[in-house]
Amino acid sequence: MKFSEFLRLYRKSNSLTQENLASSTGFTKAYISHLETEKKTPGMEFIKTFSQVYNIPAILFASNELMQANNEEEKKLKNKIDFLLDDLKSYYLTE
Repeated sequence: MKFSEFLRLYRKSNSLTQENLASSTGFTKAYISHLETEKKTPGMEFIKTFSQVYNIPAILFASNELMQANNEEEKKLKNKIDFLLDDLKSYYLTE
């Protein structure tokens, strides 16, 4: 699951508007909108703040783009990690 999808689903499942999310994290509504539409990628400062404010482990946002696999063994491990991270993200969406 991409960060943009998680952010939008998390926000909606917790009845938050983009303005609520922006206010609680100290970022602008426009920035939140750009993250949700993938016009921007989240910086570490946003991930850190979002994780702290909503008590979500930052490790969940290890993006597919950051974790590169160089061989078949690494690809298998990356796929397992992606599966586990998606499972954990789902937990925070249903909480």
